[in-house]
Amino acid sequence: MTKRLKIGILVVTFLLILGISNTSQAKSKIKVYWDNHDDRLDTTHMYTAPTIQKDQQTGYMWNFKHTKRIHKLNNYKYTEWNLYSAVSVTTKHGKGIYYKISNADQSVRGLVYHKYVTRALAKNVNSFTSDAEYINYLKTAPSQKLARQILKLFPNSQVSLDLSKQVANNNPIAKTGLIPLNGFTNKLDFNANYLTYKGSKYTNYKNHYFLGSDPSSFLNSTYLLPATGRVNAVAKMLDAAGYTAEKRANMGNYQLGICIYDEVGDQDNHKSDTLIHPGGSPSFYLIYNVVLGEKEN
Repeated sequence: MTKRLKIGILVVTFLLILGISNTSQAKSKIKVYWDNHDDRLDTTHMYTAPTIQKDQQTGYMWNFKHTKRIHKLNNYKYTEWNLYSAVSVTTKHGKGIYYKISNADQSVRGLVYHKYVTRALAKNVNSFTSDAEYINYLKTAPSQKLARQILKLFPNSQVSLDLSKQVANNNPIAKTGLIPLNGFTNKLDFNANYLTYKGSKYTNYKNHYFLGSDPSSFLNSTYLLPATGRVNAVAKMLDAAGYTAEKRANMGNYQLGICIYDEVGDQDNHKSDTLIHPGGSPSFYLIYNVVLGEKEN
């Protein structure tokens, strides 16, 4: 073997070793704390952070290897996300905790710095003490975006904290689907069997079928999809049952009880959450109880 050939072999060997070493270093810059692999399996529900929604901060989404920016989060200001992994990423600025997230249809997926998203948490309805306090919460809380859309379906009905507490704590009766109430007559209930959609040309919304669904079960099956489209679908279900926009606008003499947990957690159950383990499905809820009741004498 010639000297030149020996040197060539040594150089190639060195380059191969260097390549392996570099690959190892590239892989080691991401440490996985936990990963559910499936975006809709045992996940935590998140929102785009308020600072990014208000353009006070620019945030980016990276590919899963953290080698390329793929989305500007400021273009997804009011997006709801599934978080299904937490990792530590080593960058030139040091180590940081990143989350793997995706939107509802998984068309936008990647790594984001943990401060760019915030957990979807809701206050327990029983923590409120007045109608005004609860109404203000429904109108302003990020977790109540769907509730705000539902309130628009009944523009003249007044929200009742008492009725809302009752629908939050009660389950519907199997035979009727109606939530039993104390001091109110149940006039319209999103769980009611008589609101079960029988079918027409409006058969589905993003592959979620109306047929055989009441408004509550439909909202339950479409969580994380955009609120406006879901509520428009519910309006069509109500129209089909005879509760047209005109009739709903004339239901101002009824009080409205509403408790919406749209894949959100109860704030009180998440006080000990950490950045690495920000909560998950066992303490997250899908509750869509809406009732219009008439006060009994």
